Amino acid sequence: MTASILDMTSGTGPALPPILPGKLILNGENPFIRLSRAPGEPFTTDASLWTVTYSPQGAGHALFINSELTDDQWRIYSDNPDLVRWLQATVQGMLNPETAGRGIAVIEAAFSRQGDLQSGWTQKVLSGADEIALVWRKLIGPLLMAHEKPAQLPDRTYGASVVMIPALEAELTFNGEKASGKVWPCRYDGQPFSTAALAFSESWRESAGGSGSNGVTESTHTKEAIRAAMDHLIDRATRFDVDALETIYHRDFHTTLVNPNGTVVTYGKAEFITHFRRQAEEGQTQLNSWADWHDFHVLGDSAVCVLTRKHAGMTGEEMKLLCNIEWRFEDGRWQVLREQIFLRPLLS
Repeated sequence: MTASILDMTSGTGPALPPILPGKLILNGENPFIRLSRAPGEPFTTDASLWTVTYSPQGAGHALFINSELTDDQWRIYSDNPDLVRWLQATVQGMLNPETAGRGIAVIEAAFSRQGDLQSGWTQKVLSGADEIALVWRKLIGPLLMAHEKPAQLPDRTYGASVVMIPALEAELTFNGEKASGKVWPCRYDGQPFSTAALAFSESWRESAGGSGSNGVTESTHTKEAIRAAMDHLIDRATRFDVDALETIYHRDFHTTLVNPNGTVVTYGKAEFITHFRRQAEEGQTQLNSWADWHDFHVLGDSAVCVLTRKHAGMTGEEMKLLCNIEWRFEDGRWQVLREQIFLRPLLS
């Protein structure tokens, strides 16, 4: 193929910047508001608002919100449910695993915006039952932020570039009631920042050929990545976080429990998560998170972890659990496909 005389590089005119590595999967905006009663305290309101112009699931809007005004439960409002589920399986679910649970209903809503960057910026979300307003004021100097390449950080599958404009004041109202807490100033890489900001020109990238290779990167397919996935599983399961387990367990998940007397019990995904949900509803305390690690093995998009656990979550009696956990990398994250668990008395 002969190069056209119109072909260019970033080193020639008309002085375009170089093309960043990776495959573009998302472009749009993602402003956020995070309020708390004091610096460093847990957020009383956490709101992430997406306006997407390009994605594999098309354009649309999505608000992920958790606040005392939503009874401290995550809610999702959107005009494109397919976009929401894709965001949960990719970027949004990576940024905050609490939002990745497919058990969170998607509430149909309309979205609007008004204002400017001098006096203030307002975005509104209107559903059949709720009206939510997010307001950013006292905006300070914009910051251009970018990862040079996808998966630049070990715990991040994707890379991003964004123009971030921090706000020194912000508020959120839910059906006319103002959320408690406030925005707090901070610094990021030495620059003034805050816990609320507008985020324009936001683009997310995965490794080149990501959809064909299922998003494989050197940082995701390592023993360290599997260990991190196991740590996350143990942390969420021992706390009975069924929303997180919805995303951790693969849709074809199956577990086999072999009791000390040789009897076998099997569960599918829904049954196993119901087992955890029932314990949460009964007010069970957090399970023992102890683990003794034996082996990690990664082969392509499959991985196996062998370990010993101790807890009372299976039978109500503290027991030793010899575990073989099989993982599959799909939708940009590791998911548990199979578990084989052999229960033994603690003294064995």
